[in-house]
Parts: sequence; structure tokens; C-alpha cells
Amino acid sequence: MKKILIVDDEKNIRTTIKMALEKPDCLIETAVNGEEAVRLHKASRFDIILLDLKMPGMSGIDTLKEIMKNSEIKPCVIIITAHGTVDSAVEAMKAGAMDFIQKPFTPKEIRQIVEMNIEFERDESVPGKESYGDLIEKIIGLIKGKKTSTALGLIKRAIALDPNQPEGYNLMGVYYEKTGERNNALKYYRAATAIDPAFKPAIENIDRATSMHPDKPVSLGG
Repeated sequence: MKKILIVDDEKNIRTTIKMALEKPDCLIETAVNGEEAVRLHKASRFDIILLDLKMPGMSGIDTLKEIMKNSEIKPCVIIITAHGTVDSAVEAMKAGAMDFIQKPFTPKEIRQIVEMNIEFERDESVPGKESYGDLIEKIIGLIKGKKTSTALGLIKRAIALDPNQPEGYNLMGVYYEKTGERNNALKYYRAATAIDPAFKPAIENIDRATSMHPDKPVSLGG
């Protein structure tokens, strides 16, 4: 059974997410602030935490750092941010978050992001993982070979391995664009440029995706 914690000071957000995720094989709890979230996680050790970044009292970033510091097995933390606040989401990814979603979102979008991250949960015990560069090269090869879905797990692994590099975020954007999710694609392209404003592949992808020439080939980098 998956244990999920929803952390947000807005009751309607907590209710919406809880209703979207309710399943027989999920135990869901909620917290109204960071202090309560840290206390509940220490007592119950959640598998997945949906964490709002902007809350009164302890900030979302401080909550994330405290949870990670006190977790022998790291939970999968999905950050909830206001629309357009990509920089803060990237800061959270660097601090250990696995993904982020921007408000406003639909119940379907919440289910999709949680299900995707359940499928590719963090596994820090697997020995002999490839280097970041090897993963990026392999991902690009898979996408060029039209095996985009196969590449997804490696993209998640690359971002977790080094969240300070832009390539993984750009390739996640490519994944979303190739699966028809333009808004999510732009979210990750912008995350790549938040890390490196001069990262050309992401800049080219943003320009293409927001221009009158969306049929131009995606820029993979590498």
C-alpha cells in the first residue's frame, strides 16, 4: 500500500488532490503546514509527498530539506508551485524533489504525475548505475530511435542523479512534447533554462514550441 502525504495550507487544494488520488491501495493523509508535515513523516514515513512551496511558517523548501535530512529511505516528493515559478521548482529539485506541478492543475494531471513517479520511484540501492553523461547519451539514442517511452525512466534517473545540469530537464521536455503534452514540455524546457540560461537546445525548443513553426525538429543536445 502506498502512503501519500498532501501538504498545502489551502483546504480546497488538499481536498482536490485527495479526491483525485483516492484508491483502495493508497493511504492518504494531509498536513496544513511544513511543521505538521515533518511531524507526520517522522511518525509514518510516507512514500510520496505532494508539497506546496509557498506556505505560512516553515517554507516548502525548508520542509523538503528537513524531510530529506531525516529520511533514511528518501520519499518521492512532488513540488506544487504557482504558475510560472520555475526557478523555485528547480531549487526544490536540487534539494531532492523528484518532480513538480504548477497551479492550476486538474485532477487528471495530479493522477498522471503521481502514477508516473510511482512507476519510476527513486532507487538509491541499485549498484553500478551509469554516469550522468552515459545516461544522457543513452536517452538521446532511444529518442532518436523513436523509443521515447523507454527513455522516460532513464530521464527521471538522470535528473535525480544530477539535478544541477540542464540536459535531463530538456530531454524530459522532449518526452512530454512527443507525447502531445505541450504545457508540460514547456515547463521542463524552462526548467532547463532556469539552470543554464545559455543552454541552446532548451532555448531552441522553447522558441519552436511557442512559434508559428512547431513542426521543426526538437533539439536534443548531446
